[in-house]
Amino acid sequence: MTLSLSANTQAALLLTAPLIDGATESHASLLSPTEYRKVCSLLSRLDMQPDLVQRSTAELPEQLKALVDDSRLRALLAVGFN
Repeated sequence: MTLSLSANTQAALLLTAPLIDGATESHASLLSPTEYRKVCSLLSRLDMQPDLVQRSTAELPEQLKALVDDSRLRALLAVGFN
């Protein structure tokens, strides 16, 4: 049986959970619970879902980029799920 994660769950894990991907180099720092809560709150106010894995960083609202550095978001989301 194969489990599938929603885009929202994937984004939450990529941004906040220390996933093991086999790489030895350090990755961008994960979002703290406070940062993630602020991201979700902002997206909710904008009537958006936190399904960030399906968006390019160019599509992200400027308010979000003000909360979390664009390159940090991109690095965290780039790990992806296979």
